[in-house]
Amino acid sequence: MPAAAATRLTPSKHGLAFVQPLSADLGGSGSSGGSSPTGRRLVAVAAHRTGGVPGMYRIVDGAKVPAKLAQLAALPEVEWAVPDYQWELPPLSQPSSTAGSSNSGATTRSGGGPRAAGQRPRRRLAQAPVQPNDPYFANGTQWYLPAVSAPEAWALVSGVDFKQFNICVIDSGMVKGHPDLPTPAAGWNTVPVVDAAGTTILGFPQAGQASFLDYADKNGHGTRVAGILAARTNNGIGVAGLAHQAQLLVCRIYNASTGGFSSSVDRCIDLCLQSKAKVFSMSIGYNMQAETPDAFTQAMFNRIKAAGALVVAAAGNDGRRLNQTNVNRVDWQVPAALAFPDFGFDNVIAVAATMKDTDGSIKLADSSNYDPGFVQLSAPGENVWSTSGSAAQFASSSGTSFAAPQVSAAAAMMWAAAAAAGRTVTYLQIMQALNCGVDVYASLQTKVVTGGQLNVAAAIQAILSNAPCAPRPPPPAPPPPTLQGLDRRPGKFWRFYLNSSWYQLLMDPSITLQDCTDACKSEPRCLFYTYLGYPLGELPDSGSLFTSCNDPKANDPFMAPNCLLWSGEKPAGVLS
Repeated sequence: MPAAAATRLTPSKHGLAFVQPLSADLGGSGSSGGSSPTGRRLVAVAAHRTGGVPGMYRIVDGAKVPAKLAQLAALPEVEWAVPDYQWELPPLSQPSSTAGSSNSGATTRSGGGPRAAGQRPRRRLAQAPVQPNDPYFANGTQWYLPAVSAPEAWALVSGVDFKQFNICVIDSGMVKGHPDLPTPAAGWNTVPVVDAAGTTILGFPQAGQASFLDYADKNGHGTRVAGILAARTNNGIGVAGLAHQAQLLVCRIYNASTGGFSSSVDRCIDLCLQSKAKVFSMSIGYNMQAETPDAFTQAMFNRIKAAGALVVAAAGNDGRRLNQTNVNRVDWQVPAALAFPDFGFDNVIAVAATMKDTDGSIKLADSSNYDPGFVQLSAPGENVWSTSGSAAQFASSSGTSFAAPQVSAAAAMMWAAAAAAGRTVTYLQIMQALNCGVDVYASLQTKVVTGGQLNVAAAIQAILSNAPCAPRPPPPAPPPPTLQGLDRRPGKFWRFYLNSSWYQLLMDPSITLQDCTDACKSEPRCLFYTYLGYPLGELPDSGSLFTSCNDPKANDPFMAPNCLLWSGEKPAGVLS
């Protein structure tokens, strides 16, 4: 039934004021959205079974958001009602790790330092790598570009037309007039207009108004994302952009420190889809607030999926594994959380951040979220140099916000390369090739689905070859023990040190292997157990050692997914 003929919500009757319509094709059912935001804002679809007019409404009768949601949910003409959540804009940089350095003076080879034990050998290309003259690339400051094989990838897409494969950047906008940034193919502002007191929403910028096209960045985050994606390259200025041939669609949802609501994201999605976006680069998010995504979120991202486009989402910067017993799903961040298979969004790819360790090898960045079940791959996310809105015009940033755009850029390059070769490919094929092409590292085996870091050139080759994925290599042999005296003993062990675990001595020499096993098995946070056997007489005086499942740096007892068994007794069987 056409929307005009459907049953509609009468705002004044229910203590609401209509603000603006949302996407005409929002629909479907879902949850109520969990806990509410602080403001008097919510989104409702005014229809039940028959279609209708989705819209954003302002609460005008003084009711709290949860009460208003309950009131609306009871109305037969309302299919769903959810709060207009505020999305988080991450800081421009996460705290730097003391474990490694990725500075401009570092000596690197293509791929970012020595290969860790168990890394899949890097693919060598017939084409000569492209070496642009941008100063930050030429002097090694942009270490992350060789680390993802950007020079080899540029050789593969030289002369390719990117115009059909726009990248939509929903963020804080982009600085206008930056000497090293292109003019976007289109740019918009969807930050709501409020009254002088800043408490009442009056509406949104509309087409035909000057403010509607004001995508100028007032925060700085979006400008850095844009530079990673598509800074002008080989122009002798500043930095090189990974997909510098691609066109950007820049949609601003933030002012300097305000904005970022779901209703703004919804409008951006519409605008970008109308402009033929193929990749959505999203380094923003909000906590899901429920065990499943709410109806509004599902509707928004289903539109992207129906259009055959890919969403690349930053995994977040809490430094934790996401899918474990003591991390509640309400704290998972959308849109990265949508990559969880149960939610049905097979077009969403979640990206973790990596860094260089002290020996130059690759490991997960300390602040990066991760999960070997649904965070698919990683990309460099520490000391990532890009364009800036500051007077210096260029700056370094850290976090998954700056890892995700590298995967977005890679996806656009892959789509364009496939089209140039006469191939039409889907987002599923793009995702498969991205996952196939990673460089596998031992340090990432238990962190992301693929066990690896983005390799753009290998991903492009994979999409061009149309060959099935090669099997993942087996886990690498464990490294030799290195941690102080206790580990410098003969014996057998696996993964002696894990970033999120530490080891506690049981100060009781009478404790047996069974005691140790029972202690670990009674701990629900421990997901697997590993026996450490040492020859008789080689154990420390206390007799047994096992892991305490917490993270001393975070002072959080709900972090580590691993338990370790360490006893002088010979095990009766294999522990797993």
